[in-house]
Amino acid sequence: MNRATLSIHLQQLGLSEQDARTYLAALEREDGATMAAVAEETGLDERAVVEAGDRLAARGFVVFESGSVDDPDASATIDPRPPETVLESTRTALDSLEAEFDVDTAATGSRLPFDAIDTRSELLDSLAALIEGATEEVALSIPASVLVELDDELRDAVERGVLVALLVVGDEEVAADQFEGIASVARVWSRAAPVIGIADYTRGIAAANRMVTGGDADASTAESEYGILLDSRPLAFVLMGSFFGNYWRIATQLFAADPDPLPRTYTNIRHAVFQATLRLETGADVRVTAEARPVGDEAFDTVQGRLVDVRQSLLEPVHESFAIENALIVEREGSDGREGERITLGGERAFVEELQTRSVRLSPLEGA
Repeated sequence: MNRATLSIHLQQLGLSEQDARTYLAALEREDGATMAAVAEETGLDERAVVEAGDRLAARGFVVFESGSVDDPDASATIDPRPPETVLESTRTALDSLEAEFDVDTAATGSRLPFDAIDTRSELLDSLAALIEGATEEVALSIPASVLVELDDELRDAVERGVLVALLVVGDEEVAADQFEGIASVARVWSRAAPVIGIADYTRGIAAANRMVTGGDADASTAESEYGILLDSRPLAFVLMGSFFGNYWRIATQLFAADPDPLPRTYTNIRHAVFQATLRLETGADVRVTAEARPVGDEAFDTVQGRLVDVRQSLLEPVHESFAIENALIVEREGSDGREGERITLGGERAFVEELQTRSVRLSPLEGA
């Protein structure tokens, strides 16, 4: 088996590409390899080799004492443990994990973070429950023919202050006033896109369009179609990316609600950016006050400034560099010598923007 294939298998065990390359380079030398030799073999700089060696040592793949990352010792040796020893340790860890899953299964009655949805009525009930349980945002793609069946749940969600992004598919002749009170923003598309629902980035539903419309499929095809209910933040995140990246962006915007009265505080960055965008479109001057921290830091602090721009794809016109980008661009206020500096604010898990936020307050900018 060549090194590239071995590297792929090691990555399937959870190693990064750098860690896999480092382990394989060290393994080729019977007496271990110096950090300088591994750096030369892998093309990594010595700092990256130190970091990889530390991670490998923590997982039991090598014996390595690196010293300081900032002042690496090029003669330090990375001693790889034999593959059979590493594999045995991995099997033991997996057996322990399986035992933990078995205990969890016995306690909860559920083994995996998803369930199958078999019928039309079950799908509509699941969508209704998803919307009813949302506290911050709902993204929903449904056929126009069944919009009325979720009207009450959508209306209640909007009244609770939930951001509702509604995509109606299969009919572009829907009247804009149909969305009043049941959506924050709505788009239409003539194609029969899948049924998708995501709430609060934690739960999601995906199903074939014909599960609710019937279509003209024969009985055997209809019986083979089903939906999936996801109860997993990572999977819901992927589904949200698909919703906005594959379907929302090619549909036509038909409706946007009026902006909320200010001041108002939001704990969901997409909602904050949505409201900020509506305000910018009216030419209003808005102050942003956020609990924020630099990406990678732990502590939050208060940041305040004037809203100058946004990055978003929820409303037309779109200003974004990737499908789920949501950012506020703010000109700082304050007396700390940074007044006038422009900064970008993202959500609590942001990695592109300069600052992560856990709450954003929008208020009128007095005296503007």
